Amino acid sequence: MFRVTAGAIAEPVSLAEVKVHVKIDEEETVEDDLLCRMITAAREYCEKYTGRSLASKTVEYGIDSFHSEISLPYGPVASVESVKYKDSNGNETTMTENTDYLVDTDGGRIILPKGKSWPSFTPYPYTPIKIAYTVGTVAPEGCKQAML
Repeated sequence: MFRVTAGAIAEPVSLAEVKVHVKIDEEETVEDDLLCRMITAAREYCEKYTGRSLASKTVEYGIDSFHSEISLPYGPVASVESVKYKDSNGNETTMTENTDYLVDTDGGRIILPKGKSWPSFTPYPYTPIKIAYTVGTVAPEGCKQAML
């Protein structure tokens, strides 16, 4: 299970930049809604093409069991907000970063500290482990030009 829980905070190109690029007077607002939708569509297309998030957003990744390391499927990973697991009774436990797990943002993964192991528990019937994390990077200039 993977889903975006909080959309793009800011687009890589602004409405003002687009207006300058297509030579629309900054004071003209008739096409602002259309241009904003086009900016979002262009970012989403570039993200799909590159496989990378070009705007900061929060995502949630759900898995059925712990593995020796957990590869996060979408990046680049900026930070991990939480790792939670739910037992068969529906009781949720939030793990502590740097004590229970470590985050490798460069590798986009979660690993165990030396000498630690993942908790043993009877899992909830579906998606008992949920990881909330933030992704996003500064869009390369080539992507910005393509978006314009």
